Amino acid sequence: MTTFLWNAQELADITEGTLVGEANWSVKRFVKDARLAQSGDLFIGIKGEKFDGSDFAQDALEHGATAALVHKKVVDFVPAILVDDSLRALERLAQAARKRFKNHVFAITGSVGKTSTKEMLATLLRHAGVTYISEGNLNNHIGLPFTLAQTPRQVDYGVFELGMSHAMEISPLSQLLKPSVAIITNIAPAHIQNFEEGLRGIAFAKAEIFDGLSADGIVILPRDSQFYELLVEEAKKRGITKIYSFGKHEESDVCLLTRSPEGRICARLHGKNVEYTLSLPGEHMAINSGALLLAMSLVGLDVQKFLPHFSELTPLKGRGAFRTIGGVDVLDECYNASPASMEAAIRLLGERSTKNRKIAVIGDMLELGDWAPQAHAALADFLRAYGIHKVYCCGENMLNLWNRLDDSLRGGWAIDSEHLAPKVINGLEKGDVVLVKGSRGQQVPIKGVMSPTMAVIIAAIEDHYEEVKAYAV
Repeated sequence: MTTFLWNAQELADITEGTLVGEANWSVKRFVKDARLAQSGDLFIGIKGEKFDGSDFAQDALEHGATAALVHKKVVDFVPAILVDDSLRALERLAQAARKRFKNHVFAITGSVGKTSTKEMLATLLRHAGVTYISEGNLNNHIGLPFTLAQTPRQVDYGVFELGMSHAMEISPLSQLLKPSVAIITNIAPAHIQNFEEGLRGIAFAKAEIFDGLSADGIVILPRDSQFYELLVEEAKKRGITKIYSFGKHEESDVCLLTRSPEGRICARLHGKNVEYTLSLPGEHMAINSGALLLAMSLVGLDVQKFLPHFSELTPLKGRGAFRTIGGVDVLDECYNASPASMEAAIRLLGERSTKNRKIAVIGDMLELGDWAPQAHAALADFLRAYGIHKVYCCGENMLNLWNRLDDSLRGGWAIDSEHLAPKVINGLEKGDVVLVKGSRGQQVPIKGVMSPTMAVIIAAIEDHYEEVKAYAV
């Protein structure tokens, strides 16, 4: 099997660029950060709002890069490919790479859960063939072409997520990717401050994923959403007729019937019951797993062969992973937060089978605009309904929740995670189950790694119990 992605001549031809220096080379990976470059890498010098990546081409070479793709001449840097526009050249490479897939390409968007759903689907598809997946959350106008352009030379399936924070951001991504299957996980108030029409505006923006589908493309929609009919109409406007749904709604093409605390699921798929065990906790994960069953069945795969593998799935870091730290069970939901994902995490904490206390440590949900006070305050009823024992709040917006909590629920409030951490540590008891969740905001360095702000709480719990252990020894 060929291991390199592109050779020099292919890169020059596709990007309509000019080779500078020798031409007998090939690359295995792309990098945008010169500091991460190593042998076998092609450094892509993209011009951004603050920096021009081409200015760092020499640094990339010194770090070991094989070559660079730049939009202006860089002194002493060879070999290189000189192009008119680095981003446009990257898009041309992505278009060429799209032709490498032998089978289906899946695109996933939604307000909540798209990354986890993408990872689940890719893990399952690997049992059917070579599967390429977009890395992390590289889902915007740079991230998607950057990922797509690195598609292996031999590949069967592709799974990509498409993200947005404003209208008309998903449409060009979908047109670049040209997916054969498009999945929308849900419509929820994420980035709602950027949409004058509120949730309705978000629904229209998510429907842009249909723009890259051909007339015989497959669309899979959340049947329980209040915007289901809107999404159906948007798909039909684009000439799409293969429209299917998932959820708890009885008319869904795949309907979640039952879910046990142990993850045993019974769903009805195309009128027939299927049973499987899902190792990922939470009703939202169970519902999304149904979307994957539906997607695989619609592209002709034998769903029965994949059912045993649902029990092998594992949650992503910061997105629902449980860890035991010094006698405390920690639910790591630090990656990000919106009202929908916050409610799902609180529900997951509440459903946790334990005789011990359930503690919620939650931070501000960002980009909610005028709706922020109401959205934060509304969590109080949700926390009570799921039997949470103590609540620690972090951030200015969370004051709206703090002021609605009974004294018996109040664990502590602080303006940021650094000041909240000591309050959490002082209030913990052995056996507690602790949810930690909040929006990323400005990331902070933790042990040399840039991390979501609420990860400070988990790091403090780790440090505290390491100190206790050391003291005991």
